[in-house]
Amino acid sequence: MFHLKVRFGLLLTVLALALPAWAEETIDSVEKKLAEASGKIKAISYKMTMVMDMKFEGGSMKSESVTLYELQKAGEKFKSRSDTKTSGVTNMGGQEMKTDSTALVICDGEFAYTLSETMGQKMAQKAKLDPAQDGLNLKSTFALLRKDYNLKVLPDEKADGRDCFVIEAAPKDASSAGTKLVYHFAKDLGLMVKYVAYGKDGKPTTTMTTTDVKLDPTFPPDRFNFKAPAGVEVTDRTKETTPEKQ
Repeated sequence: MFHLKVRFGLLLTVLALALPAWAEETIDSVEKKLAEASGKIKAISYKMTMVMDMKFEGGSMKSESVTLYELQKAGEKFKSRSDTKTSGVTNMGGQEMKTDSTALVICDGEFAYTLSETMGQKMAQKAKLDPAQDGLNLKSTFALLRKDYNLKVLPDEKADGRDCFVIEAAPKDASSAGTKLVYHFAKDLGLMVKYVAYGKDGKPTTTMTTTDVKLDPTFPPDRFNFKAPAGVEVTDRTKETTPEKQ
């Protein structure tokens, strides 16, 4: 009997050691580790490429967006700049329409400015700075996900050559239009470096990848200053209030 107990104990030890590291992680522990990693970053730049390929009744839509994202922290505040170019094709009932657009978003630590151009039309606005616009604000990211999704830690993978935590987000409401999402967060940066959204058929509809990551880049002094082009009026939304929920 004694020998059986010893052997059983050794078996349990071997099995415990054989368990993959990811099995020990929880959503809370992953979020904590990622927050610690991102909290060490003072300045960063990277390129995001988002490809969308969606089919729906009567048509389809394809697009590609490329964004150069730059961020610099100063204490509790952050400054950021994102330059995005998007090209897309929509097909409805055999009619094809191509669109090209650009968007510049600058957060100067106090306000967020947006300059967009679509079909030759330029629009600009000034708004209150939302901390969620900080690409490294994981607390906001996870809070939003927890609201509508059930989260699960998947086995670690690599993305852009970096070891990543992988999080699956499945809609709480199975009847909703929402789909399964899979996020890859770089362990050393706390940065989302890959994102895939799946359709009801299980096929990817949107894929985002991050490349060309540079830590502690030097930005020009005026890099996060906004100046509207001549002839473009800036709509001030800083005084708008959000209606209270009943």
